[in-house]
Amino acid sequence: MSVEEIVTALAKPGEYSYRGTLEAASTWPSAEAELSKAINTLELFAYGNYGSFLRHQGQFLDLSGQLTKKLVQLTLISACNENEGRLVPFETVLKEYSLEQALEGREENLESLIMEMIDENVIVAKIDERQRSVKFVESLVLRDAFNDRKYPLRVLDQEDVRKRSVSEAKAFLQHWLDTKVIPAQAELQDA
Repeated sequence: MSVEEIVTALAKPGEYSYRGTLEAASTWPSAEAELSKAINTLELFAYGNYGSFLRHQGQFLDLSGQLTKKLVQLTLISACNENEGRLVPFETVLKEYSLEQALEGREENLESLIMEMIDENVIVAKIDERQRSVKFVESLVLRDAFNDRKYPLRVLDQEDVRKRSVSEAKAFLQHWLDTKVIPAQAELQDA
């Protein structure tokens, strides 16, 4: 696979899952600097967000306008997943997800992109123009989940992937089981 093929895969409309391509690409010898950056960019699109891009920018391909928009969309899918059911001010979305640069710091650009994603059935959200906020209802597409047993990170760090980490989810569920479910079961049996 070439750099051009990776860029084409990243830019494909309606495609938001890159883990399979990334896992296959990570086995290729990547002595060529541009191919290595292309594989790193696949990792970014699979598990990262726009903030990850800004932190590690020199490790990735330069993003065209189309790829920047796609990465911002992936970031907004993550924002939707992380804020499901919440009303979030546009200003907070811009700042917390490091989107000021990509969207020129303009809430109107964020609002337009969210409306476009709603129209394309990527997310369900309600915009409150009066409060300059968005209520994220649900994401209709899924981001890739990171599993450190299947893929070693090349550029991103654990903080970049924490919210999509299989091991983090397992630890959270085990804690919930140990502290909530098992005690509740024991209490019901004693009653």
